[in-house]
Amino acid sequence: ATRLSFGYRDAGVRIGADTSKLKYTETSTQANGFASYATNTWQITGEYDLNSKISLAAQYASNGAGNCALNGTISCSTVGLGGTLVGFGANYKLDKNFAIFALAAKGSANSGAVISLGSGAGKTAIGGTINAAAVGIQAKF
Repeated sequence: ATRLSFGYRDAGVRIGADTSKLKYTETSTQANGFASYATNTWQITGEYDLNSKISLAAQYASNGAGNCALNGTISCSTVGLGGTLVGFGANYKLDKNFAIFALAAKGSANSGAVISLGSGAGKTAIGGTINAAAVGIQAKF
């Protein structure tokens, strides 16, 4: 994998961006077996302090369909793979150590891909979409 990350911070503004070129390979030489899969991913995140107590954040991430190869002469297709994620969040500081937060996100898998939250929780059918929301308390120790 090749990865490149960027971060910027200044006076209540934080911006981050990442890009990756991922490649998975298999050493098996089985006829028509998996040989390799490569894809490009990227994401950008921004956070802004409205004031000393409230901050807002947004994120967009994308994973391309990529390309693949099989051993032998059989063709391999990645049509429909990949997907996107859009997320938004807000944080309200109660004091130096505690805050409350809210998050919302939408993950969309392309027609041949599957998306899930965590270890199978919220798993969708192929080509599905997940809408997620959370509220909570942040504690710093």
